[in-house]
Amino acid sequence: MTGRDRDPPPAWTCPYCGAVFTATTDIVACLCPSCGRQVVVGPADASEPQDTPPVTQIASDDELDGLRVRQIAVMKRSAWRSRSYMLIVLVGLLTIAGQMIWMAIQQFRRGDAALISYLYLAVAGGCLALTRPIWLRAQRLKAEAQRSDLPAPTGPPDFSSLSDGSQRWKNLERIHDAGEAQRD
Repeated sequence: MTGRDRDPPPAWTCPYCGAVFTATTDIVACLCPSCGRQVVVGPADASEPQDTPPVTQIASDDELDGLRVRQIAVMKRSAWRSRSYMLIVLVGLLTIAGQMIWMAIQQFRRGDAALISYLYLAVAGGCLALTRPIWLRAQRLKAEAQRSDLPAPTGPPDFSSLSDGSQRWKNLERIHDAGEAQRD
């Protein structure tokens, strides 16, 4: 079978923004290229028609089921854990860079400006060069972990059906008056 004989990857619909995108069926979740949110996709079930992707059959935003809530919780914990690892690596790189610079300074003070001193500085420079991408990755993971999956409200809240509390006050007055009437 050649590459042209294979079926193209199925089209998936993002439940958040409605964008259509393609993804391989052997993955479980991917990011929507349009809105950047995590979309759960999976292997196409043989019993499902190919024209309705499983993503549209996942519970809507209003009806998150237990499985989806657990998936979100696992993804958020994973993002926080990955961010922690990035910050640990960042501190390690800064420590190594500081130590290498200190060792190079010690070599220069002794007057041994040998090749090893320049090697120390090169290693320190490499460590410092790696800190920026790691810091940016940690910031992206933090933003991902803090992002809410709830959509922003479209309008102001409707408080018209709520009372102002005066009904409770009237009920208390009625109870008080009934208690005084029984005492008399």
